[in-house]
Amino acid sequence: MKKVLLFVLLSSLCFGQYKGLDSLKLNETIEKITKDTDKNFVISEKGKDKGKFYIKYKNPEKEDDRLMVLYYSFMDGANEALEIKGVKKWNIESVSGNFLSVFPIWQKYSNTKTTKEELSNKKFEYYTTPEGKSSDFVGRGPFWMIRF
Repeated sequence: MKKVLLFVLLSSLCFGQYKGLDSLKLNETIEKITKDTDKNFVISEKGKDKGKFYIKYKNPEKEDDRLMVLYYSFMDGANEALEIKGVKKWNIESVSGNFLSVFPIWQKYSNTKTTKEELSNKKFEYYTTPEGKSSDFVGRGPFWMIRF
């Protein structure tokens, strides 16, 4: 029973850490994601496209090794009818890049039991916590994406 409760608690913490972030927590989380790859990624570009923000990273040690974090903002608690503006919050929507760069993030925060070999052969994995929070890992060839 203790193991089940610990799993439920850890799962909710892992998936919840990408939603409803203030700007400081967003920056900390994105920095942690890049460090969790165990690669020396540096920012190559920041921008906005179709209402979503992105940060692109490159690995100076390997030209074709790239990573991108896609995120967006929303006004938490906003209610136009009641003229409540709400508080600006951020959600990380996805992390994409080369399989070997993105896989450590998936394994650490989503399905800790999957292996590189299993997942690369599947091309897709969907994971749901007991609370109903879900994410998926999908890819073809060298390009893969985790959606939260």
